[in-house]
Amino acid sequence: RGGEAAGGPISGQFEGAAAEATKPGTYLMAKSSYVFNAAQVEGDTPPQRPELPGLAVRLESAERFVASTGAVIVHGGDRAYYKPAEDRIQLPPVDQFRSSEGYYATALHELTHWSGHKSRLDRDLKGRFGTAAYAAEELVAEIGAAFLCVKAGVTAEPREDHAHYLKNWIAVLKADNRAIFTAASQAQKAADYLQSLQPP
Repeated sequence: RGGEAAGGPISGQFEGAAAEATKPGTYLMAKSSYVFNAAQVEGDTPPQRPELPGLAVRLESAERFVASTGAVIVHGGDRAYYKPAEDRIQLPPVDQFRSSEGYYATALHELTHWSGHKSRLDRDLKGRFGTAAYAAEELVAEIGAAFLCVKAGVTAEPREDHAHYLKNWIAVLKADNRAIFTAASQAQKAADYLQSLQPP
């Protein structure tokens, strides 16, 4: 489950592709290219990657990001979920996670679900995905959390339920070859919305 807590919109890169994919008579095509590993290029000096702030600073930033959304988060139990009827997020205590980063990645996943509430983005995937809407929403939340983890500098960790979801995600993607673009577009909107709740 689910980058820097400040800054502008994360990226609109999937918006255009999603819009193009929905035009009648338009098809997406995969294209292959030959690439080389940088180590194979003589005389190349790879650019220096900027160093991330220390883990403590990144976790503090992630905590501020989560708190600034104003979402109601209740701690307890051993499951993480968003309950739309009560508009609240349930998270296990931090010490039940393998790491603090795992806790924040999960919180960002659940916040992506939270963003879809009818009082916020009003994200309803039933019209597009029918009975597979739950799996599609989980895919949106996972992609949204990945965007936000990159922004916050938090390392996402595999969860036990990923194996179960994977089967459902594959079914959604096989049934609809544009599903990944729809999910990425919705995840982008969620990430941008959560970013908009952050102080300037």
